[in-house]
Amino acid sequence: MHTAEHLASAMFYLGAEQGEIPRAKLFADPAPAKAPYAVLHPIASAASKTWPAEGFLAVAARLEEVWRLEPVFIGGAGEDLTPFRAYRTVVGSPLGQLKSLLAGAALFAGNDSGPAHMAAAFRTPTLVIFGASDPDVWGPGEPPPRS
Repeated sequence: MHTAEHLASAMFYLGAEQGEIPRAKLFADPAPAKAPYAVLHPIASAASKTWPAEGFLAVAARLEEVWRLEPVFIGGAGEDLTPFRAYRTVVGSPLGQLKSLLAGAALFAGNDSGPAHMAAAFRTPTLVIFGASDPDVWGPGEPPPRS
């Protein structure tokens, strides 16, 4: 069962009318006009959920060379993005700026993390790398249809 269904079941139990669980929606100010870019989030809450930096660097090079997308690496305050210093990095941005960056991206690629779910809520094409967590339960996007 997807986590969204699990959480909604508590609301249904408490008397909320049962129905489809809507997709999450976020709203953001428009991002400043720039060349097309892809947001990469190489950080996760646990080592078992984190893809190696070398993998993200290979993806960044491919995005730049083949797809002509500027790779933009993001991280939270205090997170180390030095392996990605050859590219633009954004660390510790206020939430409003991060939302605008994600909403304006041509693509998001990252570990299973909060920014992945935010990108999916903006309908940004999203590639999420799962380590120890189950994508059927924790994947961003629509939960499976209710049966």
